[in-house]
Amino acid sequence: MEEIVFGVLKGLLNLASIVIRFLVWLIVDLWILVIGWYVGWPILRFFTLNIYPTESINDHERASDITGVIVVER
Repeated sequence: MEEIVFGVLKGLLNLASIVIRFLVWLIVDLWILVIGWYVGWPILRFFTLNIYPTESINDHERASDITGVIVVER
């Protein structure tokens, strides 16, 4: 009987782990990457006198990783 309870408990903990990982991924993807792009893009564009980034503000999904890091981190 104990083994059944522990097996069910282990399954529930694995399910909770998967849900938490998904929520963390969603928060990171939405808040840091998307919102960071829309905030950082005009700032970087202003300071580089409309030269960089060459992607438009709506092309954050097509931008290279380096461009994404520079725009979000600045």
